[in-house]
Amino acid sequence: MDLFWIYSAHFFHLFSQAVTGVPDDTLQCYAAAELTGPCTRAAMNSPVARKLSLYEQLLSLPEGLTGEIINGQLRTQPRPAWPHILASARLGTDIEGSYGRGRGGPGGWWIVLDPEVHFALDIEVTVPDIAGWRKERMPSPPEGHKIQVVPDWVCEIFSPSTKSTDR
Repeated sequence: MDLFWIYSAHFFHLFSQAVTGVPDDTLQCYAAAELTGPCTRAAMNSPVARKLSLYEQLLSLPEGLTGEIINGQLRTQPRPAWPHILASARLGTDIEGSYGRGRGGPGGWWIVLDPEVHFALDIEVTVPDIAGWRKERMPSPPEGHKIQVVPDWVCEIFSPSTKSTDR
């Protein structure tokens, strides 16, 4: 089984201190994207070691963290709290009814909560709270979770901890 090493300074610092409590002078080994235990920096010279791509790091985030790749940097944050989730669900339901299904509104849109939008495949990745695509531009939804069509409309719900990032 191959070992993968996370040594992006931002990701490592957040992961080691917030999740594991492991000191900064230790790296975390991943085998098949699961934590197997701490490794020393000296082990990074191993022929098995390789740096994960940002998208691989994004996919390897531990439960409880979400991430986006913006301007070549992996940005992580805790999963949204209940008030944020509830606001997103209620707003998404209201908008989907009118714009997605045409109930009391124009219809003709795909309205999606938390889509993974790839502006550049696996290089620039964002996950807006709610996004919309006109069906005339995207006649059918894409297969899989990687959406490569730029949304026509995006909504970010501000939370105290994400307000500056979401602007």
